[in-house]
Amino acid sequence: EPLLSSGPSFSWPTMTGRNQLQQFGYNNDFLALLEHDGHWLLTVNHESTSAQLMFPGEERYTSTNLKDAPVEMAAHGLSIVEVTQDADGHWTVVKDSRFNRRITLDTPMKISGPVTGYTRVMTPEDPQGQVVRGTVHNCSGGITPWGTILTCEENILYYFGGEEGDSQEELAYRRYNIGYSKAYRWYEVEKRFDLGHAPKQPNRYGWVVEIDPTDPASEPIKRTALGRFYHESANPILNKDGRIVIYMGDDGYFEYLYRFVSSQSHVPHQVQSRLEYGDILDDGELSVALFHENGTVEWIPLAFGTLGLTPENGFHCQEDVLIEARRAGDIVGATPMDRCEDVEPNPITNRVYINCTKNPKRGTKEYPTSGPANPRNENQSGHTIELIPPEQDHTAMVMIWEMLLMGTEPVESQESDADFLSLERGTEASTSTEVVLACPDNAAIDPLGRLWVTTDGSEEVLGIADGVYAVESTGRRRGELRRLFSAPMGAEVTGPCFAPDGRTLFVSVQHPGKHPSGKMTNLWPDFDPRLPARPSVVVIRRLDGGIVGGD
Repeated sequence: EPLLSSGPSFSWPTMTGRNQLQQFGYNNDFLALLEHDGHWLLTVNHESTSAQLMFPGEERYTSTNLKDAPVEMAAHGLSIVEVTQDADGHWTVVKDSRFNRRITLDTPMKISGPVTGYTRVMTPEDPQGQVVRGTVHNCSGGITPWGTILTCEENILYYFGGEEGDSQEELAYRRYNIGYSKAYRWYEVEKRFDLGHAPKQPNRYGWVVEIDPTDPASEPIKRTALGRFYHESANPILNKDGRIVIYMGDDGYFEYLYRFVSSQSHVPHQVQSRLEYGDILDDGELSVALFHENGTVEWIPLAFGTLGLTPENGFHCQEDVLIEARRAGDIVGATPMDRCEDVEPNPITNRVYINCTKNPKRGTKEYPTSGPANPRNENQSGHTIELIPPEQDHTAMVMIWEMLLMGTEPVESQESDADFLSLERGTEASTSTEVVLACPDNAAIDPLGRLWVTTDGSEEVLGIADGVYAVESTGRRRGELRRLFSAPMGAEVTGPCFAPDGRTLFVSVQHPGKHPSGKMTNLWPDFDPRLPARPSVVVIRRLDGGIVGGD
């Protein structure tokens, strides 16, 4: 949809990059709702594109046709849109709002923190190493106490191709799978993604980016003190001493759980821009988690010159440690996890929830077997861990961990292709009277402090659609589930976001209709044979106007 009433309407299959830059992006993920001077602003991540759904004749994740590259590139990034609620409770987009804008691969972004100006982020287009054009694969994120958005760059491996042009970066390329997986063909049309032309370019992605949705003229900032890896999320919490603590998961098999603690306390004061508050994120301690069998988790600082993070192992300064945070985690002995997706601190209870979506590789061939915090080999269904900071201190170097939820084991029978590929309106996923869950992904805490989880992979594991679940986290019903919403088949559900009054829940439905075969499984939400399935944002409210999930 166009973000301005003067923008071009959706046209398929004649989409152009120019039009897409004026329209809502693709595969919406993280959602954040903020109120500003009476305006409600919704920030939406656009994680990726799905060529098999976007372009006729394509069967893969990325397009094989170079003419599609401008559309793929323009569909990445973020959308910021003003939304409003009428007297009947319905939410709509304010199409001519001055706040509406796209943040794309052409948006200039400052490099901030320790890595600013470092040689390993210098490119022919930016020889000073201070400004990056754009952001990619924006997955989940977080909201800061000062009202800015943290958006996370996740699977950066898909965006760089060509001949590797720098032997000094070979080890870093390999650890982040740069050039080792099939990429978008952007490097054939944009030199900045060509490793032969700009071998340092991958080091400029994989960060947490701070954005101020209230100021359309503001320039996003990449906060490098938070480390570089496949960031699924970055959820801040204000510690009792005023310091900012951010929990972050690396969404890769056998990757790590991280934490950032700011050196200074957040003190509200007069500033020119909200992003100035974010400068507190440029100085602090990045650490990685080591889980023990006795139910404790230890946070190990990733500090240059300590625990093997030395020149002998290829680290010559703290900038190297931050750029290669994954390899730093290897060396200090962090616990390899079953794909840390969202890591959500609860500001009411001060407990922290970690969704590990799955790891079918665990315990197979040369891969590590089960262990603390990852108790199941060939883990297809995932699990959720709870962290308990001592005396509610999120800066503590040792915490307690407990298992909150284990995903349901796979079932023998799956839906037939005939059922799965139905395109008719009203076709529903197979369901059961038993509430089951597989592959927990994103999470949210509602205004009453209750945990909600969305899933990504239930249809492959259980033969049911992904959805939104309420999860009991306390008392005798701890770990009990209630399913609120089921997505169309082929889709994952992402970005759960509650309005402050708890009466509205926004969720993203990503890549509806997607099937491993490349065929389209449904035509949601238009149900128009002339249109493809389209990612969308859904609003969930109670008919009686009450609190979602009850009070």
